[in-house]
Amino acid sequence: LDVCETKIIKYSIDYSLLVFIIIIILLLVYLFYRMRTVTIKKFIISRDYIKKGEKITIGLDVKTHMKVNDVEIKDFVPSVFKVVDAKGMKPTKKKIKFGTELVWKLHQLQRGEERIVHYKIEPLFSVTGTVKLPKAILLFKYLGKSLKKRSNLIDIGADVIDEYYENRHIKKIKHHIGKLKKHIKRKK
Repeated sequence: LDVCETKIIKYSIDYSLLVFIIIIILLLVYLFYRMRTVTIKKFIISRDYIKKGEKITIGLDVKTHMKVNDVEIKDFVPSVFKVVDAKGMKPTKKKIKFGTELVWKLHQLQRGEERIVHYKIEPLFSVTGTVKLPKAILLFKYLGKSLKKRSNLIDIGADVIDEYYENRHIKKIKHHIGKLKKHIKRKK
């Protein structure tokens, strides 16, 4: 370059290949762990008010993406509920201090297998609000190691807050109907 002469050099870096490779690696890691997992999900059939004598069905959904052995599903039912016999696979019941422990034993689950076990409970008295049911536990052996998974928590019953908001909405609707009636009377 001569004195007082300038040159502009432009360059760019294309990161698209690097981003693509990172996305592929993350996807493969996700699929690897997704295909090697066992899950347990607790669910409820009805979410009505808890009334004495009303039977509520609770389900436990176990999915596996790998072959596992010595599978044991444990769930705890608080003492405010009585466990009622239901159709299907029967658990062993054990009365303990604060409720009933239910245990289902499965010899083996194959890769891609899904099992749903369920039971019915009946409240011993009516309850306003909700009752939280504890997490179910899934015990199993994979490659000689004993492993444990926990399910989600579930609530049974109608929440007092939901009832409060429902009553508030009903009051608002009645208020608006009253205003409409007054407005119609004025026009006549």
